[in-house]
Amino acid sequence: MAYEVPPKTICQVSISQEEYVTAALLAARRTGSLRGIPAAIMTAGALLILGVASITWFGGYGIPWILPLILIAACPLILLVFLWAEPQALRRQARLDFASYNALMCPSHMALYADNIVTETPVMTLTDQYALMAELVETPDLLVFIKDRDRMLILPKRCLPDNSREAVLEQMRLTFIRNRRVMKSWLA
Repeated sequence: MAYEVPPKTICQVSISQEEYVTAALLAARRTGSLRGIPAAIMTAGALLILGVASITWFGGYGIPWILPLILIAACPLILLVFLWAEPQALRRQARLDFASYNALMCPSHMALYADNIVTETPVMTLTDQYALMAELVETPDLLVFIKDRDRMLILPKRCLPDNSREAVLEQMRLTFIRNRRVMKSWLA
């Protein structure tokens, strides 16, 4: 149409399984089950300190050291669950989900406008308003637009055209100035 503003850029997007798994871990870290990692680390540290400190208290009164040992043993168990078991389960599920994602979303063309992204695939067309997205997570390799707890839009930076990459990244940084998180990986 004559009055329509042209997109800032149009990208041909293809996402690898590893990029999808990374994006799923990032989304879980920001809005899902991995969101409680800092609290889990602080709890494990507090239990360790409490367990070590209570050894001297319990030893002084001749009471068995069962409670301090339980507190100390709980520390690595909590860390094991939050830093290994849950991420492994999410990776496994993301690998399974990738087959569906790949069938629906790949290959796709993303047109990035000033206020939305239009994703065209062989089976559907999606229009996602920036204002309705919860957050943008930026890593060195990916832009992950988190819509809600279960939905995300993935844009690898390698898919951005070289001539407009910096302008598009700057526009995204300004658009999501309050809802943008920069992360090196899913953990930090």
